[in-house]
Amino acid sequence: MVECTVDGCNRPTRAGGMCTLHYQRARLHGTTEPQQRARGSIEFRFWRKVDQSGANGCWNWTGGTHKKGYGTLHKGDGDSRPVATHRLSYIMHTGDIPDGMYVMHTCDNPRCVNPAHLVLGTASDNVRDMWEKGRAKPKGVKGEAHLKAKITEDDVRMIRADKTRSNHELARLLGVSPNAVRYVRIGRTWTHVT
Repeated sequence: MVECTVDGCNRPTRAGGMCTLHYQRARLHGTTEPQQRARGSIEFRFWRKVDQSGANGCWNWTGGTHKKGYGTLHKGDGDSRPVATHRLSYIMHTGDIPDGMYVMHTCDNPRCVNPAHLVLGTASDNVRDMWEKGRAKPKGVKGEAHLKAKITEDDVRMIRADKTRSNHELARLLGVSPNAVRYVRIGRTWTHVT
């Protein structure tokens, strides 16, 4: 194996006497040295991803998001953790966020970064706001009352009583997965139905 001609690199040669990495760098940048990306300031990168034409005056974040829908942006200071864009917007427009305080949305849009829609509150304020606006998922909701229920209690009784059809046949009939039928049959779900 012939090694790359760049000092300190022991990767195999691919083209021009260099490994793929160094060859690509030389071809694109004229040097084999790593290049720093011109990222711009955090404010520049923030505004590049903000759409100010949202409904209800929301300024929607168009970049990456957290699994709960909140926008995220890396600060670019070497810290690997992203910052929530609604918090960044609050800091940029209003000032620092005191320790222990939350930045809450008055518009209930997690992508919104409009400072007019952002207010400070405690953890209990945030929870109270969630309950008052109906965003909380009530615990203990069972059966047909659950928002995601696809079958009824009568369907559950029918599944448990039917000994002739397979899980797949019942699933096709009820519009659910075979595992959903299986879990009903073995008593893993719908345990409150007798």
